[in-house]
Amino acid sequence: PAVTDPAASDQSYRVAPSTVREQVADAIRRALMARRFRPGQRLPESELCALTGASRTAVREAIRQLAGEGLIETIPHRGPFVATIDAARAADIYEIRIPLEALLARRAALRITAPDAAALTATLPAMAAAFAARDPLSIIEAKTAFYAALNTASANPELEEVLTRYARLLSLIWPAMIAETGTGDTAMAEVTEVVAAITAHDPDRAEAAMRRHIETAAAQAVDWLAAQERDAPRPPAQP
Repeated sequence: PAVTDPAASDQSYRVAPSTVREQVADAIRRALMARRFRPGQRLPESELCALTGASRTAVREAIRQLAGEGLIETIPHRGPFVATIDAARAADIYEIRIPLEALLARRAALRITAPDAAALTATLPAMAAAFAARDPLSIIEAKTAFYAALNTASANPELEEVLTRYARLLSLIWPAMIAETGTGDTAMAEVTEVVAAITAHDPDRAEAAMRRHIETAAAQAVDWLAAQERDAPRPPAQP
């Protein structure tokens, strides 16, 4: 007779497609990226519970998840804080992203199908509208949709996982930067060229276009953060 795995019929092993922790983590993540909480700001559990309508247990689990993503820093005896990304750290992250995103665009140009090309092109109008509105949350949602389509075309889950982590970290700064500085027109023109190259199945052009786009974004972000650091109030000198 066939041997039946007892675990196969044990409902205790079943999980929901999306847990409460994941939903709470997503809500807090979007709040961080929209700068509802500023970099370096403490995150009281009570405030996060009020914001999400979740229990303290769910909020604590979400905080642990977001700490693992690098978006939250937990300081012993003080609690969770929004991660701070200064100009030097941003430069380091972009140094990693530039070659990886260039590779992403190259792979997409080599592998993209007609349905994938249509899906990628369809993300552009929402991105243009978000940049024009200078709304950080809309910018995040539009770029997330763009990268989802781009990752599908590229078909490399390992590359997607690495880039998602760094994209989330930098989402703490660049949507706010675009909203404040109005550099969305430049970004939109660059992304449009990336999409045109990919959908034309031109890997060299796609790689070069993406490299230019991320290099421009890096320079803008580092300059913006450096200016904020220069303008930040200094603590009074100790007598």
